[in-house]
Amino acid sequence: MVPSYPIIRLRLTPQFEGESAIGLAVRLEIPYPNANVGQRLFRFLTRYNDVPGPLLRESDIEAVDDQGPLSVVFQAGDWGGPNTENWWHMDRATMGNLVLVYKVLAREVDIVLLQGTRLDLLREQRGLVGVGSGFLPDYLSNQVYRTVVEWSLPPNVPEMTKCVSSFGPGPGPASYVGYAKAIFDSVYMVGPIQSYPPTIPPAKQGGFGACHWLGEPPPNLRDKMARVNQALAPKMMQYFHARGETWNVFFRKGRGGHTGLGLLSSCIVEYNEDTVHMSDSLRTHLIAHEMVRTLSDMDREDNFYENRWFDEGLAEYYAAVLPYRFGVRDKDYLVCAINRSLQAYFTSPRLHMDIGTVYPAGWYANLVGCKRGCAYLMWVDGMLRRACGKLDLMQPGPLDEIVICMSHSRRRGFKFQIKNWIEQLGKHLPVGEMQKHLVGMLQGNIVDFGGLSGDDSPFRMFPCQKMILDFGFDIGRLYNGHLVGLVAKSPAYHAGLRNGDVLVNTTSLEACMNDHRAWLTVEYKRGDQKYTIKFCPRTAKTSAWEMREMALGAGLV
Repeated sequence: MVPSYPIIRLRLTPQFEGESAIGLAVRLEIPYPNANVGQRLFRFLTRYNDVPGPLLRESDIEAVDDQGPLSVVFQAGDWGGPNTENWWHMDRATMGNLVLVYKVLAREVDIVLLQGTRLDLLREQRGLVGVGSGFLPDYLSNQVYRTVVEWSLPPNVPEMTKCVSSFGPGPGPASYVGYAKAIFDSVYMVGPIQSYPPTIPPAKQGGFGACHWLGEPPPNLRDKMARVNQALAPKMMQYFHARGETWNVFFRKGRGGHTGLGLLSSCIVEYNEDTVHMSDSLRTHLIAHEMVRTLSDMDREDNFYENRWFDEGLAEYYAAVLPYRFGVRDKDYLVCAINRSLQAYFTSPRLHMDIGTVYPAGWYANLVGCKRGCAYLMWVDGMLRRACGKLDLMQPGPLDEIVICMSHSRRRGFKFQIKNWIEQLGKHLPVGEMQKHLVGMLQGNIVDFGGLSGDDSPFRMFPCQKMILDFGFDIGRLYNGHLVGLVAKSPAYHAGLRNGDVLVNTTSLEACMNDHRAWLTVEYKRGDQKYTIKFCPRTAKTSAWEMREMALGAGLV
């Protein structure tokens, strides 16, 4: 018997001006929230990564339930700095279903992010694309629902208009069974959309990969990314036992370069003119990272600590290992991808930062968990494989068993937290030692690969020297005005930058973190003059580890 779930309904109606989409009319229906007066019902992002959310007032939202109209009341949230939020509650207790109706206008790409992908609803090449968290409220419920998304196309809709979301193609209803947060963590696109393949087939047993875009992304990106997606999606879905799902890649043009954001069964890939030079290896790693990130993650702790070190670290490590194991990429890809992450970890100026109690903010700090988690999980994988004698990375090992167990637990509604992680490790290695290593890693102790350099290790680790990453100025304010915090005699100083310069744009900061040979290009203004400089953002040497070989039988001698 198929289980029955309460239904959340979301209807989106595109608004057009001539041939271009300019906004959305939103109708969100919540089944029986049974909320008391003043009870927090929704969380709405008013600013994320210093990008303001839609200009939405309490009076802009029509609310009605079975008893009649209500008023939505905003309350300032707990976040501060570059991320702010509002809590939404009603002016009286709700009765029956609650319906919210409002309109949101899209905006042009006008702010370049220092890190990550924009969430807000953006206008692009006569269409719209955005993440639900950029224009929809997050319903605060831990219940499982069937969420139904449908599009209502107005009579004046331009020809060739299509619509698609992470839930599936529109305009007809597409549904998903899961937590209410699903609509908040999904992508929505409408306009003259092109897709590959042009028609998305019914759900396949092994999973399926599809790509969607507006306008004309660089063919080098579009065609090759589509092939990578189709090659990886069925194997990833099979690995994580998520058969029948479609993995959607949404391309979006932006000024920030090729970045990715993983969401519900999908990801956004931003591109610009420089993306044509993106290598096949980086394309594969980008898609694989976002797939792993959304298909398996660890629950936050009871004290609300987010285990992002695990989520991002596993995505980073498995984005190197799984494409190799699946036969999509060769051993050189694996070694290069691992060493990029290890280099970023060991040369980070925040190498010893404590992330054990509060997950830090800031550009450097946001990447600490990803790179440190990758190094730690690689070390754990090596220790587990050595303990059970499964040295061949082409074959699943104990870490894979733990990850699949975690994925299954979360799909069944059971939590998987740090205590469960240690419990699983304890089946193969001493619990006390594993607990000590985990706490030390979170507090900033360096991951030591010295014990994984012999013949009984799945990979051969070698000590080396690398240059520490140092941009030489306060990158936390890179796109927010004048340059501050310039370090005297730093590479940035010698290249010509000075405090007070207005920074306009840069090439990828993360590329510099992952590759000690990468140079940073900075566009800036001083007075009425515009300048472009290049420099290598590296200073003193530090000790590091790198991977050069794998065990016999694992592809390398």
